[in-house]
Amino acid sequence: MPAGAQTITTLVDWTNSWRYDQTGRQLDPTWKTSAYTEDVFWQALSPGLLGHEPDTPGLYTIHAPINTDLTVGSTITNYYFRTTFSYAGGATTGLNVVLTNLVDDGCIIYLNGVTVGQIRCSACLNAASFADGTTFTEGQLDPVVLTNLSLLHAGVNTLAVEVHQVSATSSDVMFGMRMLAIRTTPLSITTQPQTQTVTVGDPVSLTVGLSGGPAFYRWFKDGAAQSSSSNSLNIASAQLANAGNYWVVVTNSLSSVTSAVATLTVTTTNRAPIAANDSYTARQNVLLAVLAPGVL
Repeated sequence: MPAGAQTITTLVDWTNSWRYDQTGRQLDPTWKTSAYTEDVFWQALSPGLLGHEPDTPGLYTIHAPINTDLTVGSTITNYYFRTTFSYAGGATTGLNVVLTNLVDDGCIIYLNGVTVGQIRCSACLNAASFADGTTFTEGQLDPVVLTNLSLLHAGVNTLAVEVHQVSATSSDVMFGMRMLAIRTTPLSITTQPQTQTVTVGDPVSLTVGLSGGPAFYRWFKDGAAQSSSSNSLNIASAQLANAGNYWVVVTNSLSSVTSAVATLTVTTTNRAPIAANDSYTARQNVLLAVLAPGVL
């Protein structure tokens, strides 16, 4: 990652520990809040992933081991999980918080007692409710973006998740989460694209150096947008038509910067250069020299 690019802080990782209840009972509504203390009677803090997958465990263990085995049975159609994490606080400008989940079958996610996401659980009203019957792929990642950043407190925060089975005969269950705080930083150009003179057939690379991120690039030639969306615009074999003035506009949610103009001049062997502002006559003379040597 370039110096000064976006910063990523892991608030919760796949193997973080959670207290859990797998009795299948209906809990007091306060179970999802920071004030709830009855979780001391739950299963002790246990590392993720937490689940039971007899058929396709490899689809989950590519992310993390299944460190805690859960019980599966017809009397257990929902599971409760709680954990805490620390957040340093600070301005929320440019901040994105993403909770990426591994869940079988569905879940509701709470941050400090407030619902922040539902995954295949639109009808999960109580402990007896089943997850949606929507088909999903075992081991798929289900992201939830935190849209209300005011729910994130400086200091200790409480995450609570209830996982629901799709039916009483479900033979597997899985839960794991990774929570990242991704902070966008303002952009600044550190290295400008350079003016160049090349011969027909030569490769060309125009590059811009940047601090800050994430960054989205849009290159232009004489005002026309180009196909490159990276920090470099590459031409494998320069032709006369590639001559012109090039620049790049770089943007993110906080800022937008425009590079200096780099002029690309393309020449034919042993002839005068074809620059961005050459006259029509000069271009015709060069073409004539290529097609009919000795005339000029």
